[in-house]
Amino acid sequence: MARLFHRAVQQLILKQEAILTGSVKETDVKYMVYSAHDTQVTAILKWLNPDILYTLDHVFYASSFYIELYSDNDCIKQNLGEQCFTIDLLYNGQKLSVD
Repeated sequence: MARLFHRAVQQLILKQEAILTGSVKETDVKYMVYSAHDTQVTAILKWLNPDILYTLDHVFYASSFYIELYSDNDCIKQNLGEQCFTIDLLYNGQKLSVD
């Protein structure tokens, strides 16, 4: 896994743990930005192996890749753990589906 992607995943895990333990503060980071070269974005997408209709031989200039973490507050109140979270992956605004 690319170092850049590993770092982003680690931040998501830390955020998830903070939400579960109730240690999230209103001043905590809610949005992070990483910049990468097209080869790094291509490597991440190939590693994820999304179900998309076109080839991932290269990414286009100024492409974007987003990882969005969502939580269900009612689920968290019931202490149901990790199942209270979902992640959306978007590439150039298109939601990706991965196995």
